[in-house]
Amino acid sequence: MIDCQPSTSGGGEGKSADEIAFELAEGVIQSIIKKIYTDNAHPHLFKRDKKDRLPSLTTVLMQEVDRFNKLLALIHSSMNNLQKAIKGFVVMSEQLEEVYRAFLNNQIWIEHYHPPSYWLSGFYFTQGFLTGTLQTHARKYDLPIDQLKYDFVMQKLFIDQELIKITHDAEKREVASAYGDLTVPLDGVLIHGLFVDAGLFDNLSMTLVDPNPGEINPPLPAVLFLPT
Repeated sequence: MIDCQPSTSGGGEGKSADEIAFELAEGVIQSIIKKIYTDNAHPHLFKRDKKDRLPSLTTVLMQEVDRFNKLLALIHSSMNNLQKAIKGFVVMSEQLEEVYRAFLNNQIWIEHYHPPSYWLSGFYFTQGFLTGTLQTHARKYDLPIDQLKYDFVMQKLFIDQELIKITHDAEKREVASAYGDLTVPLDGVLIHGLFVDAGLFDNLSMTLVDPNPGEINPPLPAVLFLPT
């Protein structure tokens, strides 16, 4: 039904649909960086081991940066092409038309070394991160990676990724207090950002219990992924 509505505003002095979409595209262009640069990455990320190998998680990080840079490039390319299409310089393709309508419908670790806990649901390729963690453990103890598996140790602390983002934006650096009183493990990695379906994790009894009424997908606390 939204798509059937007129695409111009009703008021005589209101902006046209083209003007609204153009300004929204410009806002995206101005507010989103064009690329993540690795020039100012923490030097420990590239510290090689005695066999001259980069840390496995550094490889994972670089792959994530590469994927995210491709996404950023696509966003900027789409916004620039949308503005050109609105101005009539290029043809409004079906994809650009979808972006245009979405605007009108209002549907809109690299500098500070390793964080205390990783936001697992923020990864593009989760399997790469998990494999990289096993690889790190295998190299540390000179073990064959194909003999390793994960044990999962639940923590009591719930981590709010939005709070971490707000703290990062304000301080422009990694702030350990944003992760609560988590202790960085000697082995394995702490992760957060997972949710429970049809249940609730009680951090007092450290067990799964029935969910609260109306609570569909409550969060899990931080979890230690421990290679063994």
